[in-house]
Amino acid sequence: MKYIYLSLALYIFSFNLYSSDSFSLLDDEVKKQSFSEKKEEFHQWLNKYFDEYEAWRETYVNELDESREKIISKWGVAHASTELIDVNYDSENDSRVIVDYENEYATVSFRVSNERDISDNKIGKVKAGEIELSLEGSDFVIDEISFSKENEEEQKRIIINETEAQLNELDVFADRLVLSNTGVPESFIRKRAHDKKIEILNGAKIRIGKVSEYYSSIRNDSNFSDGVKNENHILISENKENITQRKLSDMQEKTIKSSLPLPEEKNLIIASIDKKNESVESVESVESVESVESVESVESVESVESVESVESVEEPSFLITYKVKLPNNSLKKRAEKYKQKVELESKRWNIDAALIMAIMHSESAFRADAKSHVPAFGLMQVVPTSAGHDVNRQVHKIDKPMSIDALYNPEVNIETGTAYLNILDNRYLSKIENQESRLYCMIAAYNTGAGNVARSFNSDRSTNISKAAVVINKLSPDKVYETLINNLPYDETKGYLKKVNSRISLYQGSTI
Repeated sequence: MKYIYLSLALYIFSFNLYSSDSFSLLDDEVKKQSFSEKKEEFHQWLNKYFDEYEAWRETYVNELDESREKIISKWGVAHASTELIDVNYDSENDSRVIVDYENEYATVSFRVSNERDISDNKIGKVKAGEIELSLEGSDFVIDEISFSKENEEEQKRIIINETEAQLNELDVFADRLVLSNTGVPESFIRKRAHDKKIEILNGAKIRIGKVSEYYSSIRNDSNFSDGVKNENHILISENKENITQRKLSDMQEKTIKSSLPLPEEKNLIIASIDKKNESVESVESVESVESVESVESVESVESVESVESVESVEEPSFLITYKVKLPNNSLKKRAEKYKQKVELESKRWNIDAALIMAIMHSESAFRADAKSHVPAFGLMQVVPTSAGHDVNRQVHKIDKPMSIDALYNPEVNIETGTAYLNILDNRYLSKIENQESRLYCMIAAYNTGAGNVARSFNSDRSTNISKAAVVINKLSPDKVYETLINNLPYDETKGYLKKVNSRISLYQGSTI
């Protein structure tokens, strides 16, 4: 009988064990399914936010590229407006006004066909935005419009500057998502930002390839005369081309090596990239991340439909250019208009008014209608989908980007920019103890994001700002400033920190 009880006990035990294992397996399956679903939700959420920024960027770049070749065909190079420089062509592309609001001067240029047109070109006054400029008595220079290698390289550098600004903004955008405690793993966000950077870099290479092909097609026209026959000039142009090539290569290398904070993920991606590079021969392979051997490799770019036929390019003509100083104290007068609003927001958000003014000076030269390559808008150059969204969500309790129209409103823009400085000061960078050290980090973070500030101090180049704060708190403010200048990933941000820091004193005390 005891054998029957023993057998029954063993059966019950084995059944319970089997049942326990089955439920355990079921729980594991549910957990796996739940994680898979959650991961998919994360990706959908990330795609939505990154696509918002990408929509802004693509619209801006497409509009820029669409007009670029038309302008090049008449001027030899197409200048574009930035947050500090306004460029305007007339409807026929025969006159151009470039206003440098930061350095307070303008150049006014006219296309003329022959010497008679030059002698007849007696323009009295022109409009530059709200400013009327008198050209009477102004010095001028006459040049032949050129499609030289030097002008080609200048056009490429414009694209590279646009690209660097857009890569920088992706860092800021990713930081906002990481530091907002959305629940999305940081590795997901950084990987998505990294992939988007690679797309932007490959897009820049294709855009540069189109520029090369366009200029080459003009120079190869038998009827075209460049007007540049000096061998030394050609040598200088080739040297500048090498600089352009290295700049794009450096940007790509930095992106590959520093975009992801987790070493194991970086190693996997770099290994994958290196493997792909072995077989890369063409710039057109956008899906691979190849090293840039030549930004001029026109042969590697497929036939470009957008390149107009050579016949559409007019014969080179002359360019007469006047340089005119803006009216005295133009910048100071613009600054005065916003003094009262700045003081109001300074008290509201506990941010030094002199800092706000120095940032506005550096970001837009106090121009309410300023727009950058990012694109960012208005007096404090707010990006709708990053700082604009951050302030909307944390201050206005609205979970969506700010509208462009709102950011062109000086009242809204100053409020938004100052509120974002408060978020940086009291939230993202709050663990930095020394006020002066935190100020330097805040200025840099306003331009490039808290993550890139952290990278400047963390030995593993991670974006962990709490970890960086431990290092920062052991350094003197002067050493913090020096480290930022040496280690920040973008030259633009290094220059920005220097400019803003040096301009704070201009607006302190009674001078504001």
